Amino acid sequence: MIQSRLTLAALSTLTALPLHAVRTESLTQNSYADFFGGKLENVSLDNLGGLSASPTLEEVAVLDDTNIWTAVAGPDGKLYLGTGTEGVVYSLDPNVEEPKAEIVFKPDTIMTRALALDAEGNLFVGTSPDGAVYRIAPGGRPEVFFDPEELYIWDMTFDADGNLYVATGAQARIYKLAPDHQLNAETEPYFKSDRTHLTRMAWDDNGALIAGAGPNAYLYRITGEETGEVLYSAGTDEIANIMVDGEDIYFTTWHKGGGSDKPPQNLATLLAKFQMNSGDSDADNGDSSKDKEDKPAAAGAPSFLLKLDAEGFVSPVWSPGGANMQFTTRADDGAFLVGSDIDGRLYSVTNADDWRMLNEAQRGGEVSVILTDVGADKETFVFTSNPSAVYRLTDKSGDSIFTADPIDAGAVARWGRLRTLGAPGQSAGLTIETRTGNAAEPDDTWSPWTELDEGAVASPSARYLQYQVKFADDATLRGLTAYYGTRNLAPLVGVINVMPIGLSIFTAENSSPTTLNPKELAYASKTTAALNKPKPDNQKVLVSDETGHVSVAWKAFDPNGDELRYTVQIQQDGESDWITLAEGQADAAFSTTTRGYADGYYSFKITANDAPSNLPGEVRSGSMVSQPFLIDNTSPTVTLHNQTKDDDGATVLVFVANDEWGNIVEASYRLDGQPVTEAIPTDLLFDSNDEVFRLTLPDLKPGTHSIVFEALDENNNRGLAKAVFTVE
Repeated sequence: MIQSRLTLAALSTLTALPLHAVRTESLTQNSYADFFGGKLENVSLDNLGGLSASPTLEEVAVLDDTNIWTAVAGPDGKLYLGTGTEGVVYSLDPNVEEPKAEIVFKPDTIMTRALALDAEGNLFVGTSPDGAVYRIAPGGRPEVFFDPEELYIWDMTFDADGNLYVATGAQARIYKLAPDHQLNAETEPYFKSDRTHLTRMAWDDNGALIAGAGPNAYLYRITGEETGEVLYSAGTDEIANIMVDGEDIYFTTWHKGGGSDKPPQNLATLLAKFQMNSGDSDADNGDSSKDKEDKPAAAGAPSFLLKLDAEGFVSPVWSPGGANMQFTTRADDGAFLVGSDIDGRLYSVTNADDWRMLNEAQRGGEVSVILTDVGADKETFVFTSNPSAVYRLTDKSGDSIFTADPIDAGAVARWGRLRTLGAPGQSAGLTIETRTGNAAEPDDTWSPWTELDEGAVASPSARYLQYQVKFADDATLRGLTAYYGTRNLAPLVGVINVMPIGLSIFTAENSSPTTLNPKELAYASKTTAALNKPKPDNQKVLVSDETGHVSVAWKAFDPNGDELRYTVQIQQDGESDWITLAEGQADAAFSTTTRGYADGYYSFKITANDAPSNLPGEVRSGSMVSQPFLIDNTSPTVTLHNQTKDDDGATVLVFVANDEWGNIVEASYRLDGQPVTEAIPTDLLFDSNDEVFRLTLPDLKPGTHSIVFEALDENNNRGLAKAVFTVE
């Protein structure tokens, strides 16, 4: 997204142009990230940010069940669906006029996660938990075919000889069952893993069984009974899908941390994340302790489409960002069809540099299964969960509409032209409508959808604008720039801090500032935090320890993002005039001496203007007055009130300290040149501008003595009294 502004200050030399109080700004959307948050209806979005009409996801049926866990298709094109939360198996003929899911089998279990059809049309059903495999002959009743001890049946597949392989968990086993397998026959596992689950199986070109397991997403090659090797460990929770293409094996990982709605990664980020989260590919079968030490946390690794080549090297092909790839398969054109667990998104992926979000399921949810080459017409069906629905991916034309996220101008704006990017022929079939409003989310207060008027927005002025693009068959949107105008708004001064310190701003190349002590550094840190903009690297704010100064720092904001200048004024309480101390200042801090000011309460007024970014007639300003603060340059008066003796014969001196404006905050005395002694008021609190101090001086020798008594007020003014007294 590119946002720019053509300010009036930039046009100040073009005197032939009329001057307006409205400035022209623009916002360009032309990338995948710019369009990712919008709503796609039969519109695809490619990795370069191109939008175009896409194949339609035509809704075939909606189920009452929450999840469609698995699906298979018969040679006649009939679909069989395994569901949860009651494990019901449905059949569905998608080619009748009104397709309806019919119950084939309702097992007494929670879910059906595996289905398989043999060459004779027998349907095999794998249920979980309390895992069992049922066989349903065409037109027949379900019968238990295999009942292992394991709790879960995750996947089933047939070899060329018709043997059924069953992958299980919570003990990860694979069983090989002959076509004539008998229920009560003793059956040993064909392959055992130390993982918890064996989740997915596929065959390579050499007849070896490729299996995926979890946790740590192990990928096995199984070449015979109890004979297998670990090809790779991805370090995530599970292997979700396996696809074999000649000597290359493609597989996807799945992790419990999926579900965040982020755009897919670019290739550089993808590679970096893959290396960071990559597991140990040399893991030995059975070495579970090593997993805990070397494998990354599963929730920290993204879902990947990976490629294992003939030499055993694994490389990333693609990732959907923070989402999970729930199901991935290969289409006839060689591209991967990827189903996400966010908003029913369907992707078409060739490689990391060539992919597109193909469409979104109308009802959203998770794409749990994709079946290709179904029936005589070689159709593709997409199955979703939460909610459960069946869609046909078709080239039939449908309404192709992209609805963008609202654009925020930051203030009420007059909206101008929407200019499409790319070659004229590409955008010839685009119809663009807009609506505007002042609520952040579109609601009934927004204007109705209105077509552009010769390329310009016809919707009324408002802070927010949303556009909608309708696509003809061959039209493509490569990007779009929205132009709008906002009025110059006055800046705001939001915070003023007054500090009884001296403040200087030095440029390092012109000055040699002294090193600050920790207290001064704390003051400077607070002061610079209050400045309107960060200081350049060669500029430093220093605090002086000289008394008789006051400093003010402030924070200002301009709604248009203009550069600001400041005027600093001061006024004594009871006066009507403001005295200007600084004008046209760029720094959001100011310091002045208080010497010569009459004692009393004063206020600062800070005025911010946007003169650097606007022509003189368009300058706006805003101001703020500080809380009153005290200027007091007069020292307290200190007097020796009286001299007495107490009952013990000790000398008692009573001093009185008084200040007209500020409280007395500290007092001390020095007797006969001895070290300074702290003095405490008679009421034990420094809480008044009049304080009485009673000094008891025992064991004084007879004769003449001297004392210096000093009091400090809250503005660091010091007053003292010197006295000579005699002890009889």
